[in-house]
Amino acid sequence: MAQLTETERAYLRGRRLSRMATVDPHGQSQVNSVVYFLQDDDIILIGGLTMGTTKN
Repeated sequence: MAQLTETERAYLRGRRLSRMATVDPHGQSQVNSVVYFLQDDDIILIGGLTMGTTKN
């Protein structure tokens, strides 16, 4: 897995809100706001308020 550069880390640490594009079970695209947390090992955790109950 590629490691992030310091410039990329600084960019990601300066923000918390992002958009995630996925496809629903019917093949329709959907874009949702999510929050993310950059970990020290460059893993990005993604979440949101009641995320598990708002989309299928």
